[in-house]
Amino acid sequence: TLSVGLGYLVQIAYEAHNKGASMSDLDWLIRTSIPRIYSFFCLPDLSNLSSHSLIESEQAMIGELLMLLPTFTIEEGSLIPVEKMRNYRHAMLSFQEFIDEFDQLEYVAIVKGDDAHLHDIRLVRDHLRNRFQHLNFIEMQANRPLSTLFGSKMIGLFLIEKRTSEN
Repeated sequence: TLSVGLGYLVQIAYEAHNKGASMSDLDWLIRTSIPRIYSFFCLPDLSNLSSHSLIESEQAMIGELLMLLPTFTIEEGSLIPVEKMRNYRHAMLSFQEFIDEFDQLEYVAIVKGDDAHLHDIRLVRDHLRNRFQHLNFIEMQANRPLSTLFGSKMIGLFLIEKRTSEN
């Protein structure tokens, strides 16, 4: 899923290659890791989404007029709407609900645009620390392609589940 997920796949493939994994093992590792990568976004720059044909221009105009804060996931390469919020606090509660769907996480990244509401991200950060005390996670600025696609106010969360015997 976008840059964080792709970076994770490259990292695990590199580590496995250094340990002597065969090409077929690397292929299996990458293919079985992809379904463990999840993303969740709050994307308030609706006109920006419209300009990239991710939503209709009418949706963007009405959503911005109503000052909606939509949340999305990415599934099978498509942006999937989840909910529409009226304020950032409610959007961050939606992030917390998303986090609570997981029992064991290997990696978490919070990605924020240049104009993201940083105070509200604290709620997500504190929730992660309380729910997964021993998990290290990172916060980073969105790279240029991600900011261009999703806008400068975007807030994203990338979660990677730990590998279990079932996955």
